Amino acid sequence: MDHPEEMEAVARRVGPGTALDGPVPALARFISAGKESGAFVDADEAVIANVLQAVLLLPVNAERLASPEHYPQTLDLLIDIVAAGLTRKDGET
Repeated sequence: MDHPEEMEAVARRVGPGTALDGPVPALARFISAGKESGAFVDADEAVIANVLQAVLLLPVNAERLASPEHYPQTLDLLIDIVAAGLTRKDGET
């Protein structure tokens, strides 16, 4: 992952030990824990997984961007937008 500090922030919010032991089962547990704790928006867990996987496709396709020289800024903004869209704000139900 290109942004470990962001993953650490999400993991702190969701709880310890949810994303440490293998990518697929860990992602499923991470998403389940986030849904149970109310950290994630009300969306199907498979959809949340797909969105997170879509973010991971950007590095593989960076050269296909209209302006590949802006890849780092593009990735940063995409991660910020996805994180804001998938997580509940304090007090949100």
